[in-house]
Amino acid sequence: MPDVTFHRVSLTGFGLYRDPVSFTFDSARSVLVGANETGKSTLVHGILGTLFGLRRSDDPVGLTTGRFRNWDSPSGFRGTIEFTVSGTRWKLGREFDTHKVSLLRSEGTGWTAEFEGEHNPGAHRNPDARRYVDALREILGIGDRQVLESVFCVTQDPDALEPGPVSDAVQGLVAGSGRQSFDGALEGLVDSLQSITREMRAFDIVRPGTTRPTDLRRDQELEITNREIADLRAKIESSRSTLADLAGIRKRRVEKQEIFKRGEEERRTVDRTLQAWNEWAGLKKDRERLEKEQAGLAEVVHTCESLRQQLGEGRKDLAKAYPEFSDAPVDLESRLEDMADLLEKKEALREEREAVESDIRESFGEDTLADEGAESLLSFLKERGRVEQDLEAKGQELQKIELLFAEARMRRWRKAAAFGLQGLVAGAVAGLVAEFGTGGFVAVIVAAGIAAGGIAFLTMRPKAADPDAVTRYKALGIEVARGFAALAPLNQRLGPLAGAGAGPLGELREKLRRLIEVSRDLADVEQGASKQTAEFRALLVAAGGDATVLRNRYSDYRERESALVKGESELAIRLEGGKTIEDLVRRKAGLDNEIQSLITTERQLRREHPSLEEAAMIEDAVELEKKHAGLRTRAERAAATIQAEDENIRTLHRDIAGREGSEVVDVASEEIRLRELEAKRDRLTLERDAIVLAYRATKAGIDRFQSSHRERLGASVHEWFGRLTGRPARRVELDARFEPCVTESAGQTCATEQLSGGAQDQLYLAVRLAVAEFIAGDVKLPLIFDDPFLTFDRERLDILRAALREISTSRQVILLTHREELREWGKPVEITNG
Repeated sequence: MPDVTFHRVSLTGFGLYRDPVSFTFDSARSVLVGANETGKSTLVHGILGTLFGLRRSDDPVGLTTGRFRNWDSPSGFRGTIEFTVSGTRWKLGREFDTHKVSLLRSEGTGWTAEFEGEHNPGAHRNPDARRYVDALREILGIGDRQVLESVFCVTQDPDALEPGPVSDAVQGLVAGSGRQSFDGALEGLVDSLQSITREMRAFDIVRPGTTRPTDLRRDQELEITNREIADLRAKIESSRSTLADLAGIRKRRVEKQEIFKRGEEERRTVDRTLQAWNEWAGLKKDRERLEKEQAGLAEVVHTCESLRQQLGEGRKDLAKAYPEFSDAPVDLESRLEDMADLLEKKEALREEREAVESDIRESFGEDTLADEGAESLLSFLKERGRVEQDLEAKGQELQKIELLFAEARMRRWRKAAAFGLQGLVAGAVAGLVAEFGTGGFVAVIVAAGIAAGGIAFLTMRPKAADPDAVTRYKALGIEVARGFAALAPLNQRLGPLAGAGAGPLGELREKLRRLIEVSRDLADVEQGASKQTAEFRALLVAAGGDATVLRNRYSDYRERESALVKGESELAIRLEGGKTIEDLVRRKAGLDNEIQSLITTERQLRREHPSLEEAAMIEDAVELEKKHAGLRTRAERAAATIQAEDENIRTLHRDIAGREGSEVVDVASEEIRLRELEAKRDRLTLERDAIVLAYRATKAGIDRFQSSHRERLGASVHEWFGRLTGRPARRVELDARFEPCVTESAGQTCATEQLSGGAQDQLYLAVRLAVAEFIAGDVKLPLIFDDPFLTFDRERLDILRAALREISTSRQVILLTHREELREWGKPVEITNG
């Protein structure tokens, strides 16, 4: 049985596996056959993601949550692996979004947590992440995803590592340098040396990847230090002769410096006295301020206590005088005002209604509203007015039709007269022609006129009236008769009012409308007033049932309440906001302590500075200021002395500088600096030599290490390649960078790219198997194959099947493929949903 065996992998919300799914593997050889895009590669990524985590990113490339989170609202996003290591059962669970990991070890009937915490693959400095990787490396022999994917996961996934023989991480493990390749150590030494010196050729230092040493173009720290040492030595030697002439000047400078020193001592003494004086004056001022505050606070405490007592008694008297308002709502005053306004409005509307009724009775009789209500009477008046208006309109239309009939009759007579006149004219003309006498002439004219008129009447008579107009005239007559018939009962119901004119009846209608409007408003107001009086029944009882008395009583209550609130506000102001009298009492006690502390500090200060005792006895402010002015004058004199001697010293310095010239330096300080530079040069030289020695020793060790391990790993690759190809005579060796080189049986050397696709896959598989044996040590991880044999023909597949059968005797093999002919290569993977 292999040392490491994967038993079951469970995934939820991972890739195309939306719902929970579990894969159970055989301990020796397992085969999962499925078409492309059915989740075989997703299973491999699920194993890698559960072991080493997913980067939290929306990037759809690489092992990220954005690439592998299912988009169809899964119930979770997690993975679990159950495996055995040397007989011990383990269970590893991971939440991909939160990086929460639990690594459990089976013990008896339960599980013990080996690790529980957060492992974020992007947080390398997190202590939990380091502990998890260390635990994984201790259990499985590796803690690097790239190593597992490069060596133990044989895949055709385009997102996997390049299908080269050995990745950088695996190469580092093979070379024995941990997480970096063996060139990294030499790179670090070369970088360290180049930070010290530019000389590379003198020590034969070659950076990995180059063939010969090359000096840097710019000087580094060692060359710069040597140049500074040479320049400084020249300056010191030039200055030694000049400094001999400066001894006298420096002696005078020393004398002036002594005077300057005594002046500074005097100034410090006076300054200490002035500082003590100022401190004492400040303490005195603070004490007097606090004593004043203390007195004021005592007065405030007394005033507040008296005011609080008055307010307490006022509250008691208010509650006793107005018990009904103890639980009054906040808006009671406005609501009482509303009720009073409503009652006043009710009374006004009632008076207005009585006034309108009285007006109607006085104007139209006492019995006007006796039998009929205002609304009924108004309805009769409106109906009578409508009927009269309709009769008036129809009468006007009848008059128009009669006028048309009269005009038609007149037009007929006018035409007859016109034709008669024409006959008379014609007769006259005829008489003249016949030369009749006068009497005969008149008779003829008359006869002609009568004849012409008769003829005109008989022949030119107008047509009869329009038949439609006649029909409409008769219909209007019938409607008018009906209107008068309908008006009779209305007049009978109105009684005496029926004979009134249109003006008085219009006035009556307006007064009736106002009466109805006032009555309705009065009903609404009475309903609202009844509701409010019911709501304030208890308060009205206390006011004797009078709403005005209740309002006045509540107004008095509010006035006294406002006075109390004003007093409480004044108390709050005196108490400085949220403080209490007890706070002020405590503040007064604190002031007492502060004042006592200041008095104690004053006494201590006077003991330390006896000159303050005299000042403390002086009560006259003018005299006290004279004493203080004397101290200031003394301090000013000391400062003037210091300033004068400082100027003298500066003059001597300028004299020395003028003699020394620009080339003269302080030999003593520069010699110290020279020794520091020489020490720095020696240190840099020692570091350079140590790095050179380390480089040479490291390179020699790497060469020896590479040679021994490369030969052993190359022999293993050669053996596996011969077994996988069935051609043991074909030779495989590894170069200095562990790249494989194939030598044919005839002695011809060829690069990897010159091999056929199937031979390249066989070579890469041989390298993986050899590296797996090399780096795993005592821990043997399973080999996972994800459709890696696409270029294998039948002969290669038969050889590979025999090799995998042999490998599975010591290491678990998991084969994921879409090829049905590989189904019998192992036991089928058991898939469980849910």
